[in-house]
Amino acid sequence: MEQLIPLISRLQSILAWTGESTVDLPTIAVVGAQSVGKSSVLEAIVGLSFLPKGSGIVTQRPLILQLRHEAGTKEYAEFGHQRGHIYDDFQKVKDEIKAETERLVGNTKNVSPIPIFLKVSSPRVVDLTLVDLPGITKVPVGDQNQDIENQIRQMILEYISKPSCVILALSAANTDIATSDSLKLAREVDPSGARTIGVITKCDMLDEGVNALDLLQGKIYRLKRGYVGVVCRDKSNADGGHNSIEEEAFFQNHPVYSPIAKKCGIRYLATILHEMLSCHIKEMLPYVKSKILALLHEKETELVTYGFNSELSATPGACLLHYFTKFSQRFKDLIDGKISPRQHSSQLFGGARIYFIFNDSYLKTLKTFSPLSGLTDIEIRTAIRNSTGPCSALFVPEIAFSNLVKKQIKLLESPSLQCVDQVYEELQNILASCEVPEINRYVNMRTKIMSVVKDLLRQCVEPTKDMIRNMIQIELAYINTNHPDFLKNAPLESQSQSPESENKQTKLMPKQSTDNQKGPMSRSATPKATIQSAIGDATKTLWLPNIPKVVTLGNDPSEREIVEAELIKTLIESYFSIVR
Repeated sequence: MEQLIPLISRLQSILAWTGESTVDLPTIAVVGAQSVGKSSVLEAIVGLSFLPKGSGIVTQRPLILQLRHEAGTKEYAEFGHQRGHIYDDFQKVKDEIKAETERLVGNTKNVSPIPIFLKVSSPRVVDLTLVDLPGITKVPVGDQNQDIENQIRQMILEYISKPSCVILALSAANTDIATSDSLKLAREVDPSGARTIGVITKCDMLDEGVNALDLLQGKIYRLKRGYVGVVCRDKSNADGGHNSIEEEAFFQNHPVYSPIAKKCGIRYLATILHEMLSCHIKEMLPYVKSKILALLHEKETELVTYGFNSELSATPGACLLHYFTKFSQRFKDLIDGKISPRQHSSQLFGGARIYFIFNDSYLKTLKTFSPLSGLTDIEIRTAIRNSTGPCSALFVPEIAFSNLVKKQIKLLESPSLQCVDQVYEELQNILASCEVPEINRYVNMRTKIMSVVKDLLRQCVEPTKDMIRNMIQIELAYINTNHPDFLKNAPLESQSQSPESENKQTKLMPKQSTDNQKGPMSRSATPKATIQSAIGDATKTLWLPNIPKVVTLGNDPSEREIVEAELIKTLIESYFSIVR
């Protein structure tokens, strides 16, 4: 378990490098007012002077400090924004912190929430991850924004409000603890004090006769994790290293602090922070593990959408074939209904719309279309009369039936061609909604695929229409009256054997004979008196009446014509149903 802190630090570096901030890793946030000694405490823990110093606000960006214990090596540092660049001169580390800070905030006293990552490896440190936050301020000075207090407050709360964060609340021994801004903020997010450690700085700077023993023992303000007293460097040694031996001697020899000397000092603080962070990591490990695994799965899924495949990346041809296959399979799945729409779940989508065109639109239209649509009784009788020529037919002429049924079959062509256009349009809509995540990042390839598929669909339209026209022409070329379904359900046989039918035939025969003797012109527009006068005067020259340019049948059909017309209708309906 000793490798937990370095492991978390490494994860933190990786997440920071990738810009991922969804996983809250255990850290220690250093919170305190300006000039409370935050920088001095951090440098004392590291044992090196590397932080910028000055009056007013110095820490203008969060500094995530990762300490790594490496025995037998010289201390060195590495910045997250300069990966691979090693610093062994910590004065240059200080200069780089200033330069990186000014890169975002400029030469002002404003702050930025974007952190600086710094890893320090040394044989004198314990494994820790600390976050140095800007000091709490009340009044904007100089060129600071007017809401600087709220900016810093929100920045601090963003870190310490996370359950994975241990709060290191610094307060000066020479100030009233009741006015401690760090403890006030810590109490807002950690009321029980379960993850807050109090650090009392400047214990050596109290007036004579004044001490912070009650404060260190938690008698004034209790914290579950307790307090640790430390001694800050004096101004004369501001650029020197922290002398832990002198600090330990101060507490051991102090008449008031000597009973608690073992629980004071930077060494004890670093040790207790290491233990607390390790325990906190153990407690948070299930959460961290689940978040890392979830993030890993999310990124693997995202990586797939980018089309990454180690096996295919080495063979561009196979890679293209893979993408083409994925696209065609996606298009097929949309038609087959294997992919549900993301929106409008109450509407038909994909292949279901094509089914609707075929069955609810096209098929219903054909079924509701009457085989006799557009045919009048006069037109049927005229066709029968025209097909008999100058003679009278004993039976209904087959040519009349053939001519009339061909005319009706021809009517099926228009809705069939319209159906092709509707299906083609629907296929284009399906193509537009065909999204393959792996291909989306290849804009040119996706555009070309869409163009090729559109051209392919367009090229299939005319051959499909030609096939439909050919099918219609096939039906028109040969009227198969020998089809087993022809007249299968027609009531002709029953009608011919019924008494009523026999009576009609009996009554019809004499009259039909008369009609045949009169000839087809007997019901023309010529007056009957004119014909009788021409026949009666045998001595005079016989003159036929003038034949009109347009000869039509009258509206008084004979019974035979009625029977023939009904028979033709029945034949048309029966054969049309076969073709349909």
